[in-house]
Amino acid sequence: MKQTVAVAEAEAMQPGPSLRKGRLTTQTVKSILAAAISLVCIVCLLAGGVIGRELADIGQSGTFSGVAVLGALFNGGELSFSYSVDGESVPVTAYLPTGMNVLLALAVAAFLLLFLYQAATVAVAWKKGDEAAARFNRAGGIAAFVLGLAAVAVYVLLITVSAPTTYLRLVGLDYEPVQAKFYEVFTPAVQWLIIGVVAIVAGLIQRKIDAGQVVLLKRYIPSYLFMIVPLVLIAVFNLYPIVLQTILSFKDYSLGTGVFNSTWVGLQNFKEIFTTPEMLRVIGNTLYISLLRLVGSTVPPLLLSIFLYDMRMMRTRKAVQTIVYIPHFFSWVIIYAITYAFLNEEGILNMWTGATGSALTDPDWFVPIVIITAIWKELGWGTILYLAALSSVPPELYEAAKLDGAGPWQRVIRITLPNIMPIVMYLLIMNLGQVLKNAGGEQLLLFANSVTRPQALVIDTWLYWDSLGELKYSLGAAMSFFQAGIGLLLVFGCNYLSRKTTGIGMW
Repeated sequence: MKQTVAVAEAEAMQPGPSLRKGRLTTQTVKSILAAAISLVCIVCLLAGGVIGRELADIGQSGTFSGVAVLGALFNGGELSFSYSVDGESVPVTAYLPTGMNVLLALAVAAFLLLFLYQAATVAVAWKKGDEAAARFNRAGGIAAFVLGLAAVAVYVLLITVSAPTTYLRLVGLDYEPVQAKFYEVFTPAVQWLIIGVVAIVAGLIQRKIDAGQVVLLKRYIPSYLFMIVPLVLIAVFNLYPIVLQTILSFKDYSLGTGVFNSTWVGLQNFKEIFTTPEMLRVIGNTLYISLLRLVGSTVPPLLLSIFLYDMRMMRTRKAVQTIVYIPHFFSWVIIYAITYAFLNEEGILNMWTGATGSALTDPDWFVPIVIITAIWKELGWGTILYLAALSSVPPELYEAAKLDGAGPWQRVIRITLPNIMPIVMYLLIMNLGQVLKNAGGEQLLLFANSVTRPQALVIDTWLYWDSLGELKYSLGAAMSFFQAGIGLLLVFGCNYLSRKTTGIGMW
């Protein structure tokens, strides 16, 4: 493959058919595509809705195209639309700050200049060949990349700017001017983000793709086509909700105003997380249960995998593995039903011991029951990776250790553990990155009751019980943002410490 790419690049840089004038060469096609993308961005900015005016209290909204916004620059910033009530047209009027009109005009002008430049690049590529057009394409790629970043920055600006804006509100029979912040009146269209991403990708293609890479692109075109739908789904259902949640964590969200029209409160939600005794208790419970589950998901599976690996009776080993694997495939509802059958007031345990009362309603026993059932459920499944790592250990090491007089524990300490340490560190780093999410929210929601609810109050259960139940959406978004941020820092930090101390890391 490398040889094929090298040959293609050499042919692209030498005089020949690929550099002939008037041919659809690589650079010519790149220039045409780049010019077409710039033209599409201009059309979207002018004809598409770039800004919206929402009236959440009456359930009405209007979208304004770039042409309308530019026209408002010469009309005192006035933007109007109307909606029908009982067959009568009701006008809605608001006024854009002058800077918003100018901002859109600059964006259109920038993409127009980029289009003209890329159209000139097409002419250069057609008349002078690839070698001359390559320099133009590299510069055009940089410009498109910068404009894409600028479009994303404009989107961020439009959802955060607090410039004073005036809109007319119907009071009685007359319209009265009302002052408000920009983001409380207008919302930016998501196409700002789409245009930004498209421009960034187009800039990277225009700058990075060469004749050698085109050979590979042609070879894997079916794979890229199959990737389009999953990537779009990820962008719509994963990436964009992350953007919305991040915005929500810095706002005081209200159902009546929506995400974009709610008031910005800055770090107020995060301040409440770290100053409210209840929230600190939630974080403390999360860390406590998560660390216990971390130990339970690491040590018992490791010991069991070593035990199974040393077994010489293969039938017995397979039978044990099958038995300990089975609970992993049970849902937490089934696990709770089994636990309830043993530990309720009329359960099997009380029948055997003659005791009264239920351990499930005892706050002192709640956490031990949760941890023990979690270990039982995932014990066998957690041994799979460890057994796979042990199977790669050369048997000659154990035979040599036996000849040297090493006992079973010495072989485990000197041979087994060092050889499976990479996979142990990998799993440990991954689990530490999820330390604020691994408290087992689903399990705790099932096992908790009115008596043990304080012990089950972790971040995941708090998000369900309080954040959603009491409509604390902004505080819940801030808590989720805190979860993700701490997890990211822990993954990088643990990986760094692991590489420094043991020489083993994920990357």
